[in-house]
Amino acid sequence: RISVATMCAWREIARQKRQQQASSIPVDWRLKTIPTDFKDCRPVIESCGILSAEELQITNTTEAPTIVGNILSQVWTSEEVATAFCKRAAVAQQLIGCCTEMFFERAIQGAKALDEHLARTGKPVGPLHGLPISLKDSFDVKGEDSTLGWVGLIGKPAPEDGVTAQQLKSLGAIIYCKTNVPQSLMMSDSYNHVFGQSVNALNKNLISGGSSGGDRKSTRL
Repeated sequence: RISVATMCAWREIARQKRQQQASSIPVDWRLKTIPTDFKDCRPVIESCGILSAEELQITNTTEAPTIVGNILSQVWTSEEVATAFCKRAAVAQQLIGCCTEMFFERAIQGAKALDEHLARTGKPVGPLHGLPISLKDSFDVKGEDSTLGWVGLIGKPAPEDGVTAQQLKSLGAIIYCKTNVPQSLMMSDSYNHVFGQSVNALNKNLISGGSSGGDRKSTRL
């Protein structure tokens, strides 16, 4: 049961959640200024200086088999790939509001463990070894909220990974963030009272659609 006091304070609760979300982005990955005069976020991401040339190459590679193949052939490490995707998602979040939960350090540590496993055994964990994957906010990830845009679900982290997250991890994937959705997933526009509006990564004057609007973001641009 939600108290009257909580109902009256929902705006402050949502504000604190967004503040917590912003603070989860490492300082070195924060834009010094948030531009307002861009249309397509890709040039901003590529020119901001936060991602190295190699990290841009990694995140501009959109074919999953190529990413996994480069990890297994030691062109890239899982840690390098995870770090690159985390950086790009962090910058995109600041530009288009695509993410809900960001757990970058945990993802990078998981990638390091995959590198150690590959070095020790010579074998991948699974067919998705080291592949970064984001999940929409409706999927449970242990220790993270799944608010679905409801203020009343803030501060109620999932006690365990949901089935989807469990399966992806068992196949070797690295889950690194969750992405914005419409409240209760029931609209075609990814806006809610917790995280606000996600906009189109190619044209910020347009919406990003729904219910997976936040997931149509910079890691695939």
